[in-house]
Amino acid sequence: MLNNRISVPGERCFVFSTDHIGEIAITVRGATTSGTTSIIQDKNGNAILDDTSLVHVDYVNDDAIFTTPLPAGTYFLDLKFEGTLNLTAEFTPYALPEIRPDPGAVAREAATLENPASVRTGGYVGALDDKDLYRFHVAQPSSFVFELQDEAEGLDTISMTIHADRNGNQLLEADEFVAQKFNGPKPLSGCAEPGDYVISVFGGEGLYTLSGGVSPAEDSAICGPGPHQQ
Repeated sequence: MLNNRISVPGERCFVFSTDHIGEIAITVRGATTSGTTSIIQDKNGNAILDDTSLVHVDYVNDDAIFTTPLPAGTYFLDLKFEGTLNLTAEFTPYALPEIRPDPGAVAREAATLENPASVRTGGYVGALDDKDLYRFHVAQPSSFVFELQDEAEGLDTISMTIHADRNGNQLLEADEFVAQKFNGPKPLSGCAEPGDYVISVFGGEGLYTLSGGVSPAEDSAICGPGPHQQ
């Protein structure tokens, strides 16, 4: 996307769009002053800073690099410095998912996502296999974003929920609910404290793709408190 030595007169903003979920890597080298590098979601997609959501902010003194998963959409790369720096910004779309062995339909049989920072998987739900569960572990306060691509035909939409297994009993309990996605193109995002989590994919009938990831949160207030539904 970018690979230049640029001048930043206090603040400079770049806009970019993605048509597929993937990961962005930002590298700042040789900054002549300290400052911040932020990724901001353009929620209404009009390339104007009028309806936005902060995705990630990194505080830079000299050299810095960070990566974060991004769903399809329009974003701003916002730099707040006073001077010059070398900036590299690269977006890598996630590859098509590998269809893994069928996950279990109860939490104790959930398929383990070994690398929750970069999730690419898929499966089938419906008929006798009405639910797929995936388990992942969060080691430190983090933000998550997951996208569910529903390839099923018909009116019933494949959905997903996230529960935190706070008591370790491998059951999906009402007081451990974290977030839910009913339908629509928007991804499921929020914050996660350290612990074990279970993603439940259900509803509809057919193939689906689950992609996204978990990244350490610079500021736990970014995602806001409480359950999140879409």
